[in-house]
Amino acid sequence: MYCDKMPPSWVTKLVQRIADDHECVPPYVVWALGKKKKYSTGWAAVDGRSIGVTAGSDKVDQRYTIIHEMTHLVLMQHGGTTTHIDEFYHALWPMVRKYRGVMQHALNYECEHHPKSVLHTYKASGGRLTPGV
Repeated sequence: MYCDKMPPSWVTKLVQRIADDHECVPPYVVWALGKKKKYSTGWAAVDGRSIGVTAGSDKVDQRYTIIHEMTHLVLMQHGGTTTHIDEFYHALWPMVRKYRGVMQHALNYECEHHPKSVLHTYKASGGRLTPGV
């Protein structure tokens, strides 16, 4: 793994747009490339000031990971949760739609990693997809 000095421009633009739309202070973005990994991993600092992504080769997953981590950041900066509970997912699904994430990818990922709140919050948001498809 190695760190780039700057994330790709599409990342910077997406992060700025989400921050602006949600009246947040834009975070410092730590961007690294995961060698030989397909999927990305990410984190959001609990102080709401930075996010990080170790980007895999899958571009859909890279975008989704940014949206996921920015959802954490938006909630933290507005006094919300830092964990994967209903509050997080009620915020995540609209953000995936608004910022052009691939919903099927998001649903599959979340069902695999954080299944407790995923399905009922997704369906409550009007979702009609089925996990695993």
